[in-house]
Amino acid sequence: MSVILDINEKAIFFTGNGIDEAVKNKRFKFSLKKFGAQKINSGFEIQYHKQEKVNKLREVESFLKSFNFNVEYSDSIRNELASYIQEIDNFQEFKKEANKADPPMVLRRLTKNLKLT
Repeated sequence: MSVILDINEKAIFFTGNGIDEAVKNKRFKFSLKKFGAQKINSGFEIQYHKQEKVNKLREVESFLKSFNFNVEYSDSIRNELASYIQEIDNFQEFKKEANKADPPMVLRRLTKNLKLT
């Protein structure tokens, strides 16, 4: 059984073989309800808020894998993950450079225009 995960700005979608059979399972059905999943065509849609996109995607993937689905990503999810990884790498590089900075110089720059009384 395999499913394809897809995503847009507001929802995660999954479709694939074996879903119709899995829906007969009470635990699977309950989990779909917990996610607030809506049936669309041959799959399901799960809405999310922007700040919970990555976590919700992980939850859905974990849920599907727990029912022995082989999860494949759509191109849009692969692109989202690549962007997310790039942001993490950029932050790590910024953090590394910030740690190298001369603290007294940074402090002087920050307090340059402040008058202490």
